[in-house]
Amino acid sequence: ANMFALAFGLVDDKRKPAVVEFIKSRGMACSVYGAQFLLEALYEADEEDAALSLMTNDSDRSWPHMIRNIGSTITLEAWDPKYKPNLDWNHAWGAAPANIIPRFLVGVMPLEPGFARVRIKPRIASLSDVSATVPTIRGPISVDIRRDEGHYHLNCTIPANMIAELHLPTANPAQVLEAGRPAAASIGVTFLRSDGARSVYTVRSGSYEFSIKQPQP
Repeated sequence: ANMFALAFGLVDDKRKPAVVEFIKSRGMACSVYGAQFLLEALYEADEEDAALSLMTNDSDRSWPHMIRNIGSTITLEAWDPKYKPNLDWNHAWGAAPANIIPRFLVGVMPLEPGFARVRIKPRIASLSDVSATVPTIRGPISVDIRRDEGHYHLNCTIPANMIAELHLPTANPAQVLEAGRPAAASIGVTFLRSDGARSVYTVRSGSYEFSIKQPQP
């Protein structure tokens, strides 16, 4: 019940920490259908590590379990036959990661109809390499992310007739480079605002190579 309230923005800021911790403590307690809202709730609460853990764990309530232990190549109606003996093997409602990964992990979401304006806000948690191509009516958006030795690299291609709002993981825009030069000097890139621990840029159509040197913990 708490995951629905959190996913739909019904939890006030005062109660949110307790609700988030309770949801995390329950793991994948819901069905494959409910997993959609559980994962959305966790990402909306900036709990991408917990969301990634649920998508990749190997318990009997997971997608890896469907693939490795049951042998399915299509998402099931339930996590395992022991939870629903008459389940079938062709349920789209069990495929939450198919939309969660591009929308939240890679972070590509439309901000205006027809993808005229999009948001790219990756939340890759502990992953060191992410590569994705997200199809849109205006053409594919490609996002490639790599982290190594204190550096964060994000290459992206924005199709024609589209503007992207790109969120990069640093509170200091002076750390952001594009093609080896300060992002502020890059044609097609404009600093928009700071948003907590992120710097937000407007990026016009084209291909870009962003990098950030991040301090070692």
